[in-house]
Amino acid sequence: MKAKFFLLSMLTLFIFSCTGDDNSSEPNPAPEPDPMMEVEPLTVTSVNGFVSTGPDTFQVTDLLAAQGTNDVQYFSPFFITFSKAIVFEGQSLIGIFRLEDGTPVAEVETLISNESGGEITIEVAEALRGGVDYQLVVNEGYEATDGGILEETVIVNFTTQGIQPEPLSVTSVQGFIFNSQGGIELVDFVANSPITDLFKDSPIIVAFSESLGGDFPTDSQFLSLSRLENGTPVEEIPFNLTSFIDFELTIEPSDFLLAGTTYRLVLSEDYQAADGGVLGEDFSVDFAVRIPDPLTVMSIIADGSTTDGNVSIDILANPDAMDVPVNTALTITFSQAVLSDLNDADFITLVVSGTSENVPFELTEALQSSSITITPDEALLENTTYDLKVAQGTIDGVDGVLENEIMVSFTTEN
Repeated sequence: MKAKFFLLSMLTLFIFSCTGDDNSSEPNPAPEPDPMMEVEPLTVTSVNGFVSTGPDTFQVTDLLAAQGTNDVQYFSPFFITFSKAIVFEGQSLIGIFRLEDGTPVAEVETLISNESGGEITIEVAEALRGGVDYQLVVNEGYEATDGGILEETVIVNFTTQGIQPEPLSVTSVQGFIFNSQGGIELVDFVANSPITDLFKDSPIIVAFSESLGGDFPTDSQFLSLSRLENGTPVEEIPFNLTSFIDFELTIEPSDFLLAGTTYRLVLSEDYQAADGGVLGEDFSVDFAVRIPDPLTVMSIIADGSTTDGNVSIDILANPDAMDVPVNTALTITFSQAVLSDLNDADFITLVVSGTSENVPFELTEALQSSSITITPDEALLENTTYDLKVAQGTIDGVDGVLENEIMVSFTTEN
């Protein structure tokens, strides 16, 4: 019996000696995931959008649960909710497509405005078309934070509200021509078709009925400018595209257009207004570039006064004219408006004949005018011959340059 108690005491001492006096304990390690445990796949639980309920009212509707919903607003955002939090990495796997006869024909530009937890918010960059079928697609491949994968593509069909915006239209296509008065005029290609005398360096200004949305005002892929031969486009013309106001485009060819050549401007049917209205069909207009006429001097009139009254003499039509008033002003009229700044160079000189003595004068020209007036700073010398010269090739008109030098002589009154 004593031996039995001894053995029991020894066993108790052994147990206490193993545990010691340290009462601290290590935390239990996290259990290793069970490789046999299956992760629930990721699913899309709802796709909410704004559905019109009146002229100025809407309600949020689950388009996934109500496939084929009508009256979705043009600018509705779309809220895609997943069954659990997802990993936001890589590119978006969500797209919106316009349908025709149930078949996708164009992808709508979208942007992601929110990604948080298990929700993604998608917004359209431009208004959707009114009364048109669309399809929102959430492609397989999204991954949850627990490793679950969206295994099947989710498709949501819907139709936008049927009150369609006014169609977009081209109201004018304008460019600069040479008018019958020898000046520049801005004309509409459509209202005045056919245009056959566009300036070779004219910009082309296109105006629409509504403001354009998004990148349409500056995206050149929606229009083309071509050179024609026998009515067929044979060469694409490079150009710069600008827009100072959102319903107007300015097209500037990179190089001068060829004189006597016909061109065609085409605007794509895809042009879209900010309110969703579309052009609907391609718009095109043909025009031709004028063959320039050289600049010529039509008359040089000396106007002044004498004791006998006012005197006006055309010294171009009357070479070596006599009795020109000493207080004369000389008006030179060209065949077209002058573009050169005649005050910046010695394009025109007035000298005492047989000398290099320049007569200083003031030159006056009206903007886009075909006439200029030379007024000597002081009265001319009596009974003296003067030479007036207009140098060739130095003066640009709106259509051509002065190809021949003009020099006339006249003698003042005695």
